[in-house]
Amino acid sequence: MYALKVQEKEIEKKVAQDFFKEFDTTRQLGRIDFCVSYKSDTFLPNKQRAFRTPKIAI
Repeated sequence: MYALKVQEKEIEKKVAQDFFKEFDTTRQLGRIDFCVSYKSDTFLPNKQRAFRTPKIAI
């Protein structure tokens, strides 16, 4: 349980540490507050990125 009077970023860091230790929680995709992805060095042996941001044609 987390304290109710804690700033949002602090809760995000605690949740990342408590539940997603094995994953990469440092990326920020656009306006998404919290992102979890595989660590690229553990997921893909050839060091490709696990996830790529899609290119959108406007």
